[in-house]
Amino acid sequence: MPVYLRFSDDNRLGLIVEGYLLALLNAIRRSVILYTPVMAVDEVYIIENNSPLYDEMLAHRLGMVPFDSEEALTKYKRPEECSGDERDCTTKVYLVKKVESGESPTWVYTKDLKSDDPEVKPISGDIPIVLLAQGQSVSLEAKLRLGYGIEHAKFIPVSVAVVRYYPKVEIAEDCVKAAEVCPRKVFEVSDEKIKVANEEDCILCEECVKVCGEKVRITAVENKYIFELESTGVLRPKTILREAIKSLRRKLQEFSEKVGVLS
Repeated sequence: MPVYLRFSDDNRLGLIVEGYLLALLNAIRRSVILYTPVMAVDEVYIIENNSPLYDEMLAHRLGMVPFDSEEALTKYKRPEECSGDERDCTTKVYLVKKVESGESPTWVYTKDLKSDDPEVKPISGDIPIVLLAQGQSVSLEAKLRLGYGIEHAKFIPVSVAVVRYYPKVEIAEDCVKAAEVCPRKVFEVSDEKIKVANEEDCILCEECVKVCGEKVRITAVENKYIFELESTGVLRPKTILREAIKSLRRKLQEFSEKVGVLS
């Protein structure tokens, strides 16, 4: 049962999968979203805050900041493994910022966050947190831990995770209009002749069929799928897929053990 690499870079991964059940691929996709461990702010202790944002809003913004979690997977325990001693489960970041009299209003960015663990840091230092005017200040301490997307959206490692049918595009008769209406540029026109140029990009929307009728035929290849995911930057795409499969295997093992007890 072959699996082919369609594309891979720092944030995206695309696979062509053949011979696997759609239900299994969808289970992996859901595990990518819900059961891949990610580091994020979990608790915020506000020491001083007279910024325009209420404490709750400031804490929420910090919670949604994506942190690099690649090294954290081997350094910190998962939620189910933590049993009271927080040293192996959490790390902290700090923020102290004040705009003195005479200074212009100043944005506080994620680069202003100072971390106990230099490897657990925001994926970008240019994410705005709050705008401080003259005389305003913010001082806080935040605790980060590994968590799962099923708990909260801040622990979701992907912005895209999809499984779609592998398309088969056939042209029975020239119909240039198909290229004009196709949203994914599947077709290419040369010398008033149309041909299929990017078959794998077809999303089976059938816009071409609406204008060309039986001149164009769009079908899905049986037992062949395209699996794609896009990371938010907190983990490498291959790490996300590997951790998602690990989590799925653990849950299947747990389920198997419980069924064994019942029998």
